Amino acid sequence: MDPRPKPTWATVLAADVAEPGSRSARKIREFVAAAWSTAAPGLLATVAGDTTGGTGGAGGPVLLHDAGPFGRYHGMDLLHALAERARRGGRPTWVLCPVEDPALPPRLDGVQVQPASESEWIPLPNAWVANAHRSGGQKSRPGGQES
Repeated sequence: MDPRPKPTWATVLAADVAEPGSRSARKIREFVAAAWSTAAPGLLATVAGDTTGGTGGAGGPVLLHDAGPFGRYHGMDLLHALAERARRGGRPTWVLCPVEDPALPPRLDGVQVQPASESEWIPLPNAWVANAHRSGGQKSRPGGQES
């Protein structure tokens, strides 16, 4: 157990926007590095299909969404390790990267994602995102209700 007190959410938010090189910026970098170290084994095991952790679904795909922290907090090496694990026979792994221009390469919080080939990058059309292929043309409202 780490004897140091955990930072408050207000402290984390302030450090997130701190001046680069400041004490707060250095501390948030240390905190996030420790978090990546803690999360990496479980993420890698999940992509490898290891179900000893009780997560189940060994053969199903993995979808990483809200993945901006990989870019924002220097987690791209871990993301690349997850992709390599998937390529070497692990579970199919998708990373959802919302983009404004689907003609541009995908990015996570401003950091470009480097697919190994063009076949690893599929822009999703707005109609697919809106679930038009299942809704019979009706638009879905938040919460899954149709309008």
